Amino acid sequence: MTLTHNGFALTLERTQYALGGIALQAYCEDGPYMTCTVCIPEVDLKEHEVIIKDYNENAGILEALVRAGIVSKPIGIVFVGYAYAHVCLLLP
Repeated sequence: MTLTHNGFALTLERTQYALGGIALQAYCEDGPYMTCTVCIPEVDLKEHEVIIKDYNENAGILEALVRAGIVSKPIGIVFVGYAYAHVCLLLP
């Protein structure tokens, strides 16, 4: 899976969080770039659902993931401290 964010060409790797759930790690040519997802064990996600972190250093990643056809448009929101993250479907 590939996409562009803030002018960087990124490659995504799908992994699993230790506490369960899908993790998406983005890499640029220099190495790790960002983790696109967050793990919130209290949130009961269905199969193929992910929580996308689209604030602070990750601002704009949701739009890039949707545009690249990697995740759906948000189907829900989860509050994370003073911010919120988006629940999306990971697309095939």
